[in-house]
Amino acid sequence: MAWTFLQDATLASGDNSSTRTLAYPGNVQAGSLLVLAVATFGSPTAAFTITDTLGNTYVQAGSTAILASNAVLIFWCVSLSGGANTVSITPVGPAVYLSLGIHEYAPPAGVVVVDAAVTATGTSTTPSCGSIPVNGANELCIAASGQGNGTVATVSAGTGFTFRCLQTNGLSSEALYTEDALNVSSAQTGIMTLASSVGWPAIGVSFKVAPTADYHAWSGSPVLSYDEVEEEYTY
Repeated sequence: MAWTFLQDATLASGDNSSTRTLAYPGNVQAGSLLVLAVATFGSPTAAFTITDTLGNTYVQAGSTAILASNAVLIFWCVSLSGGANTVSITPVGPAVYLSLGIHEYAPPAGVVVVDAAVTATGTSTTPSCGSIPVNGANELCIAASGQGNGTVATVSAGTGFTFRCLQTNGLSSEALYTEDALNVSSAQTGIMTLASSVGWPAIGVSFKVAPTADYHAWSGSPVLSYDEVEEEYTY
């Protein structure tokens, strides 16, 4: 079984400290990987409170990519249930410009875990997180970049990647670009080509599916079968 892209949506908002909300166009499936890409300007170390209407708990993948006042982050969860879903994100602290991209993927059978995460910054027409490590077969790679230095109308995805969310206005909002490469078995370089040179932070994350006997979906602890639990507590 392979990774399948299901749907996405994107939103850009101005400089404020209010809660932003973004709904998936269609119902989310139980067990889907939900990925939230966030580009922000104004307070690059800001924290966020993230919730959704399905009661999922989001965790950050890797670290924050920061260049001056610009930052890009990726959060993720595996959806506990299916149905209509709206994601809410609230800055904790100062007002910030904020752009969001939400993505839904159907994973292969097993437990979804982060394989690796990388960040990079620069000033050029080719924002890139660099090489995203892939340590297995059939993985999903997602790359995101943002900038608050100008409007870039022309953007193209890197080799082997498909564009998903695109907010080009880096003046009245924070620009955000996301792309993905599905079912890959070797390191992928997340790179995008812009129409003009800007300063950018970028992040790339690889996701893999592990056997349920090896990982717990939330804590990273082993998952024991019923027989193993019974044996463990038999004296």
